Amino acid sequence: MPANLADTRFTSSASNVEMNLEFGNVEAGDVLESDFPEENVTFQQEDWRHALIEEVLHKPALWRIQDSSYSKKDSKKQAWSDVTANLNLRFEMNLQRAEVYNAYKSLHNNYLRHYRASKVTGSASKKKPWKYEDYFGFMVENVKAIDKPRILLGSPDSEDTDEADTKPFSAMSSTSLWSTPTAPKRARRMDQKNLIDVKMAGLLDKMSEKFSTKEGMDPGSKVLGMFLAESVRNVEDRNPGLAAKMRAELVSVCSQYDLMSYGM
Repeated sequence: MPANLADTRFTSSASNVEMNLEFGNVEAGDVLESDFPEENVTFQQEDWRHALIEEVLHKPALWRIQDSSYSKKDSKKQAWSDVTANLNLRFEMNLQRAEVYNAYKSLHNNYLRHYRASKVTGSASKKKPWKYEDYFGFMVENVKAIDKPRILLGSPDSEDTDEADTKPFSAMSSTSLWSTPTAPKRARRMDQKNLIDVKMAGLLDKMSEKFSTKEGMDPGSKVLGMFLAESVRNVEDRNPGLAAKMRAELVSVCSQYDLMSYGM
């Protein structure tokens, strides 16, 4: 039970004692029943956390990564202040903004754990639903958005994506990563890298072709793509994590260029 909630209960009970003594309803030695019976405390705490999730839902700056205010520190700070004020007013508490943030962070982490566990197939993974799971329904949109960069890199975590997400790789063979989820991890990593190299090579060829037909274009631009691709390969052995980020950025740029070339 939060300390401030306990303080609220104590203050409320003490006030009632003083009022009743003043009006002669009880004597100084009498024991009064608490305004918040112990069996109701758990219910009130859950109610408070439910309300917290609802408050965050109405503040896109705190969760919706597609929202323009999500990346603004001042917007986040103000949103947490508003959420804290609303909860304190509604439940007559005295929470600080940091306490509210930490409480939501804990709830959010629990939701992510249950969400990922629900993606595991097989009867062994079936568990009792988490009590706040339904309240976090709005986060499904966010989880998909977060997963998209990993889908681009061909992460094993993206094997359950829908048709729209996997469309760029629809020409893959039946022995590819997507159709053989039990293949050795090393082989899958090689497949992923080769697929990205092929996609990049195709797009870079288109770029080179367009460069060669434009008057006044720097001839060095034609080999820029090959230079970038080779740079990624050189980093691969020394820092795989950095190489993965470089690949993601390059594929993103190439994909945007490809869309622009078709007027999209």
